[in-house]
Amino acid sequence: MTVINVVVAGGSGILGSRVVRALLAEGGYQVSVLSRTDSKNENLDRLSKQGAGIIAVDYCRYDDLVRALQGADILVCVLSHDAATKLQPALFRAAKEAGVRRVVPSDYVPDVAELQAATYENPADGDKPFSAIHEDDLARFIAVSLKDPHSKNASFGFESCAITFLQLTAAVERHSGVALSVTHLLVDPSFSIAYSTADDVHAAYTFGHEVEMEVQGTSRIDNDRYPSVQTTSLDAYLADIFNK
Repeated sequence: MTVINVVVAGGSGILGSRVVRALLAEGGYQVSVLSRTDSKNENLDRLSKQGAGIIAVDYCRYDDLVRALQGADILVCVLSHDAATKLQPALFRAAKEAGVRRVVPSDYVPDVAELQAATYENPADGDKPFSAIHEDDLARFIAVSLKDPHSKNASFGFESCAITFLQLTAAVERHSGVALSVTHLLVDPSFSIAYSTADDVHAAYTFGHEVEMEVQGTSRIDNDRYPSVQTTSLDAYLADIFNK
């Protein structure tokens, strides 16, 4: 069996470490993680013990990046938004020079908006569905899909579940035993533009507004393409959270 050499940028992060573990569990991959030369991260130690190689690299030195990517078949970027914006252009140039055949980018662009949804209630009812995915499920989908020749130059949509804000609220109440107070807020459509680069609270607020306008919602779902991936149910996730 041909072993695929995968290098992961951002592999010590919350999602990145899950992707590395999923690749190792899938088998057929030789997995290495790019690590900043001055990084001290417990995740790196754990991943190393689980079988991942650790490659120290200075992201500001182009020659360092080319050296680190020599022999890699695939570069997987699981970088945060800010890091991806700053580091990916140089990473991709270095990957090309090093002969890497394929890159999987960190992409933070939302799905194409359903602009035909021109009318909406303000405030909305919280009954519009959206796709949600557990980090472990996404990591497993990535690990499986990299072996699929049809995944090259393609984009797929995966989800653990499709749910509305009302259903999510009810599920949290059921597992926590706490009654939540729900407030429906009026939102001006210009809010999304004004706070498009704001902090996480505003980002969540904007996402909720877009879901209710049906600009964002359930994506094209390709779960059936990889039936070996068993997704995590919302109930299982919440049970784990509230039992800790």
